[in-house]
Amino acid sequence: MPVNVFKPITMGAEVFTPVMYNEDKFVMDWTMNAGGKVPNHIHEYSDEHFVVRKGTVNFSVNGALVVKRVGEELFVPKGVPHGISNATSQEIRLRVTYSPCADVHRMFEILS
Repeated sequence: MPVNVFKPITMGAEVFTPVMYNEDKFVMDWTMNAGGKVPNHIHEYSDEHFVVRKGTVNFSVNGALVVKRVGEELFVPKGVPHGISNATSQEIRLRVTYSPCADVHRMFEILS
């Protein structure tokens, strides 16, 4: 039986909702509650593109603080250390695209 990778997945203070994927990209909506944080990490095989849909997001990119607000975007090339945090009292929402998809969709198959 095929796994539905398009259902929302809740992990702690975060909700990940896959929107679409193909060989070229994986797109998801991501909600993070107040105080949420993803520590610095690296994607070896995919670039990551963020679009802020709600709130103010603090990104750490190569050790530098980058603040983005609603409607603003951030592109993080593969191999660049980055992290995300929500230092506000409100939830934040992002649209995230990984290019190429690589095996990102497999993670959602496993979590489903």
